[in-house]
Amino acid sequence: MQQKILWVEVQMDAGGRGKRQWTVRDLLADARCSRVVLDFLSSTDLGKREPDEAEEDAVSAVSELKVRE
Repeated sequence: MQQKILWVEVQMDAGGRGKRQWTVRDLLADARCSRVVLDFLSSTDLGKREPDEAEEDAVSAVSELKVRE
């Protein structure tokens, strides 16, 4: 569903070019699409990195400390 929204908004914001007329490089490089691409990324899990084990342990330790308090 988010992809459909992305392409409808790209078409509206970027002068009617359809999905098949875009390369990923062109989509990311076109300033008219910046807001649409950022909205898409923030509404999905795409582009989110997985925390490494050290970060997970630090978060767990903080959470445990707060629970104990």
